Amino acid sequence: MPKDTRGTLIRHWEMLRLIPKEPASISAGDLHQRLADMGFKVTKRTVERDLISLADSGFPIVLDDTQQPYLWSWSKLSSGFHAPNMSVSDALLTVMASMTLRDLLPSMLSSTLTDLNQEAEKVLDAVQHDNDLSSWRNKIAVKLPMQPLIAPTIDEQVRVALYDALLRDEQIEINYKSRSKDGEKDQSKTYVINPLGIIQRGWIVYVVTTFKGYADIRLLAMNRIQSAHRTYVKCEKPKGFKLSKYLDEGFADFGNGQIVELKAIVGEHLAKHLQESKLSVDQHIEERNGEIVLTASVPFTQQLIWWLKGFGSQIRVLEPALVKEQLEQT
Repeated sequence: MPKDTRGTLIRHWEMLRLIPKEPASISAGDLHQRLADMGFKVTKRTVERDLISLADSGFPIVLDDTQQPYLWSWSKLSSGFHAPNMSVSDALLTVMASMTLRDLLPSMLSSTLTDLNQEAEKVLDAVQHDNDLSSWRNKIAVKLPMQPLIAPTIDEQVRVALYDALLRDEQIEINYKSRSKDGEKDQSKTYVINPLGIIQRGWIVYVVTTFKGYADIRLLAMNRIQSAHRTYVKCEKPKGFKLSKYLDEGFADFGNGQIVELKAIVGEHLAKHLQESKLSVDQHIEERNGEIVLTASVPFTQQLIWWLKGFGSQIRVLEPALVKEQLEQT
């Protein structure tokens, strides 16, 4: 099947899925918007022609032309539209993706993922006695090695507005409540920001961004954003910015991109742990004069300081002085 024909067929499937059964209905304009949200680049007029063509082809969809705009529905006598079922592997992939991606998707895809997940669960349930893949979702789990905390609440309007701005590469106006110094009241201020990415770090979701008129990249906790409003203005992106590079350089761990040569005396238990899970690709552990010495090139970040402090007497930093000073101050 030619690619353009297959693309049209997929669009028609999505249109037919979106049309509700009588007495519910949907207009061509709303269908066009829903298709646009799903990434289809078609005009409203094309959608109108498609609807007429599908009706003429024998699909039991009916037009209510007694009001404006015209409304479309599946006939109440029809069984609606059912696309081919997912394969078992597709269903498993969908369920696994739903476990981890739900809160990181643009708003128009979150509801789609929910619908797909429900369909996928039905497929897996239907083959639970015939297919080993169906039980895989019940045999794995992800556990973060830290004290469990309750994730802070994020305003859904804020989440939707921010994800929409990120998707459209637009600036957004926010009201942000920053943490104040001890004894002072937290202050809320209004800013226009250029969202560059979203990072989920543990239980906190951060917006990677620059403030309008400034080049330095910042991390804003999404739960501290109290309101967000669309500006319809295109983002001012830092030249050459890549989220993956930003992460690799340690900025998401509250660093500044600096790499340091860490040298420390470690206990036997920690040494064994680091031999299994290395700090860096150039990590080296050796025994000198009855002590175990660790060396590794690592990003200088606040996360590194927290990690070092968490091991207490199991580690004693020798170099660099910058890390030693930070440990003494915190």
